[in-house]
Amino acid sequence: MKTIIAPLAVIALTAVSQAQVSRPGFEVIPVPGVPQRSTLDLDSGEITHLPVAPAGTASQAFSFTCYENTADEDPNPSGNFLDALQYPAGVELMDWGIKNCGGSDLIESFTFGYASTAEQVVGANLTLRVYAGSQGFGSFGQEVANFSFTGLPSDGPDSFTLLIPRMITVDLGTQAFFLPDGPFGYSLENGDGLTAPLLVDVSIINGTQNFFDVYNPAGASVDNYDGTFSVLPGGLSDDPFENSFWFQLGQNDTFSSAAVIDALPNPFAFGTPLSPIIGSVWTANVFAPPTEPLTFVILSATRLFGATTPFGELVVDYSTQIGKTTIKLGPAHNFPIPLDPSFLGLEFFAQGAYSDLMLGNLQFTNALELTIGAF
Repeated sequence: MKTIIAPLAVIALTAVSQAQVSRPGFEVIPVPGVPQRSTLDLDSGEITHLPVAPAGTASQAFSFTCYENTADEDPNPSGNFLDALQYPAGVELMDWGIKNCGGSDLIESFTFGYASTAEQVVGANLTLRVYAGSQGFGSFGQEVANFSFTGLPSDGPDSFTLLIPRMITVDLGTQAFFLPDGPFGYSLENGDGLTAPLLVDVSIINGTQNFFDVYNPAGASVDNYDGTFSVLPGGLSDDPFENSFWFQLGQNDTFSSAAVIDALPNPFAFGTPLSPIIGSVWTANVFAPPTEPLTFVILSATRLFGATTPFGELVVDYSTQIGKTTIKLGPAHNFPIPLDPSFLGLEFFAQGAYSDLMLGNLQFTNALELTIGAF
């Protein structure tokens, strides 16, 4: 226990000279309702409510949870979340920690928590930003992702309804992004003045600290930095270390691969420096003799076995060809792969060929069996 508390105390003491202890207009509010988990498909906008799960349960909806900032050491007997942070509209509050996930760095989903007293017919309004290299106290790093949400489930203005803690897991779909390991920040802008992020205890394991950075107006910059502060104990927990946001990162670590298909007696003249990765350009090289500089690459979803032709064994299947045959003068053929997780795990086949400029002596090469991955 001392190995955790002592570093935390050092962090607090070294930072307190740079930070305000409290700030007017920032209030810890109780959130006593039964937690509601939901998923949001960002591409379609569809929200799906899930069965009730206990507080602190990691979301596994889309990818493995590689950053888990959800622990609260002071749950009430029912296990519900207790507190959220209410603050003025248009202000951006940044929490920061350390991502140590390894693997691909491809963020495919994230989960954030909030409670909102916005009118139910209007819904909650907030913006979530992710920054690489954030270290707090005005060091915001570089913004790598920005998502604005409107019309999220809310619980106002009926004062007789218990305020519900809500956890939304966002399937990013085509808006997935890469976030390197190391220091990073995650911020929430309260767009309506009625939507409050859920609070959890600061955890040295995640590299979080007992402070928030304030950017006013929202949009982290040197000019917009408006200090660093800690909220006073309040809400139901009355917890002095409850200065961190409920937040999870979901990373997809699907492996890419490239395996050679010999296709003998075809010449071994086709290869790739890297296996195919989403959000990048995959390169395939046909190493042709100098006398036959015209090169070809064909891609297909399925392969053939033992298909002999006058030009050598044909491995790719023209009935399932992907795109058009590429033709180049020289070895390199480039294929952009969208940054879209729906491509992850897809298998395909590629084969090269070469000829002289008159197409008089076409020759197929060996082939490749490939899987698109995140790294």
